[in-house]
Amino acid sequence: MNIIYPIQSVLVYLAMCFSSQNVDRITVKGPNIEAVELVRDGDVWKNSDGSRFLIENGQLEISRESGNEVLPIHEFIPELKDHNWVDAPTVSMMDGTLSKDEDGFTFKIKVAGGDQIDTYSINYKASAPKQELAALGEIRINVLGAVRVPGVYKVAGNGSLIDAIATAGGFGEKANSKKVSIVRGPAGEIPNVTYFNVESMLDGKNPAPALKERDTIYVYERIF
Repeated sequence: MNIIYPIQSVLVYLAMCFSSQNVDRITVKGPNIEAVELVRDGDVWKNSDGSRFLIENGQLEISRESGNEVLPIHEFIPELKDHNWVDAPTVSMMDGTLSKDEDGFTFKIKVAGGDQIDTYSINYKASAPKQELAALGEIRINVLGAVRVPGVYKVAGNGSLIDAIATAGGFGEKANSKKVSIVRGPAGEIPNVTYFNVESMLDGKNPAPALKERDTIYVYERIF
């Protein structure tokens, strides 16, 4: 069966379908696609570019600034809601295989017109236990610059730079995802400013730094 929807959307759909309630972050990576980092917000998952993903009546609903999209991906994916992944960790679908592993899932599919096999990964990050979250509490941060909704926000004490950007609605249209700074330091003192390439974090090349109370995150604009 040929995939009639973008492979990235299919993988996001699968990732959301099989995520457990304690999962609060999903990372989807693979060849020839832009890495996707999703953060849970209730029943909705948010990407750092401001996109919002929701599964409703088996369909993947995507909300973007450019418009909304509804993909009935469920029509060509087998029903696996009650599948026993322990006894059968690999299933066939869409001319490929989906396998359960320690961190999530691996999807392998043969490239049309050749013998090449492309491998994609779906990784989950679970929430900290409730007692740990209580200890971590919340911190207050500022998110400024080229984000969709700049402002002061409260995030979990274990939040990261990617969480901060997602909380502010994601990158704005003119954002330079390769130049984002964290300004940190006590009031009245010269602050410490550190620059980060968030694009490399979304690609999985570098980890996202943790946030601290009263950090100011600034997203720079592209020059052209």
